[in-house]
Amino acid sequence: MSYRNPKQTYVSSQPAISKMQDDIVNAAKGIADRKRLSIEKERVQGEKIWALGQGATQNYINNTLDQNNVGTQGTLGAVERLFKGTGAKVGELTIATRGPNAQCKTDGNCEELMRELAVLEKGPETVKNFVTNVTSQLDISKFVNMDKGQNSRAMKAGAILAGTNELNEAQGYTYEIVPSENNDGTYDMIFNYSGEDENSKFYNPNTDKYESTFKFNSGAFMDLENNDSDLFVRTPQPGTLMGNVLDLANVYSGATYDEKGVRSGGTLNAVAEKFALKDADGKPITYDRNLGTEKKPDNRKIMQIDKDLIGEDVAIQEVINDQINNFIGPGGDDGEARALWNMHLSKAGKGENQFDEDLAKEVWGGGLSVEELKTKWGETTTAWGYNEPLTNEQKEIFKHVYKKFTVNQMYNEMVTYANINELSLGTAVAVQNNVINNQRTNAGFGGKIDKTI
Repeated sequence: MSYRNPKQTYVSSQPAISKMQDDIVNAAKGIADRKRLSIEKERVQGEKIWALGQGATQNYINNTLDQNNVGTQGTLGAVERLFKGTGAKVGELTIATRGPNAQCKTDGNCEELMRELAVLEKGPETVKNFVTNVTSQLDISKFVNMDKGQNSRAMKAGAILAGTNELNEAQGYTYEIVPSENNDGTYDMIFNYSGEDENSKFYNPNTDKYESTFKFNSGAFMDLENNDSDLFVRTPQPGTLMGNVLDLANVYSGATYDEKGVRSGGTLNAVAEKFALKDADGKPITYDRNLGTEKKPDNRKIMQIDKDLIGEDVAIQEVINDQINNFIGPGGDDGEARALWNMHLSKAGKGENQFDEDLAKEVWGGGLSVEELKTKWGETTTAWGYNEPLTNEQKEIFKHVYKKFTVNQMYNEMVTYANINELSLGTAVAVQNNVINNQRTNAGFGGKIDKTI
């Protein structure tokens, strides 16, 4: 795997140039600090709204389309206000644009009036689809490991629609549906906050400002629906990704994997022996199986797994690299990369996220001290926002951590399977825990496993 290596820049010792360089560094640090604060504000807003609206959105979903297939009583009120009086207008336009002697022909405005009539006639269906799409997009109740640091304004809008107690009219929150000011036949759902609490407004991470209004557009939601896209980013399941690697790398024979990546059935292929620790003669190192409290050995053996060999395997590397490209390569879904990073990789244990001096030097160049590299590493491995492109540094560290994380998952899966295979459930626990803990210690993991099967 190659890493971007920035070119070295010669810095003159001339005082004026040095001062300019310091100013640039300080300015860059200021920008980085502001970005970090913006990401933190978005996350705080998302966490707060999630706590307020948990469960309320699903209640709204369950009660939508009760009348006229449009929405809840609150939404119906907004729709009623939107179309109030338009029936008479439709009649007027129909009379003015129909027949051989239509008035619009005399006035020369037939095209304009017919366009207005078409918008009004199509309006109820457009708004119905709009509310349905909004309802569907805001249903995040089934999201697993929802990254709440994204799109806090949309989360707040969903809670307002759901009628969450802390986000209703009594607290200054209202919404209305109006024709878009673009006059393109679309509609806007505008959310308003009339209170004075700055932090209760809609936080806009693009401007780092709290704003009193936020809106959805029916055309934008139709595009989401037509392109099978989501308003919120779903967090990929690490187990599913690992199961995909195990499957495509042909580590197991006859295994099936569910939507969470949990394996059912299957046996380690003979080729799995290439991942075994070897003795001086190149033969796999095994433990005798000890059964029960008397530790009586039987004739079966436990194969020890070499984690380094897993990471070096060409087939496994190929699948992992394909997955990485699907996240951060050309055309990849870097939104899912951010969610995976925030919810899993940034919190990864077993050393995946530990400072790597060699990688840090490749990413940021060799002219920085170890402490400066550690600072940059720490800044890059905190939570990532959704409103700016991923930096090259973030992408390189993502590759590095993703590979270690996936290999560690595979290692633990293979060790566990090797230890419990062919053992009865009653005797497997002690054997599994003893051997895994030995292997974890040998691998430098630390800590104990106490897993009940």
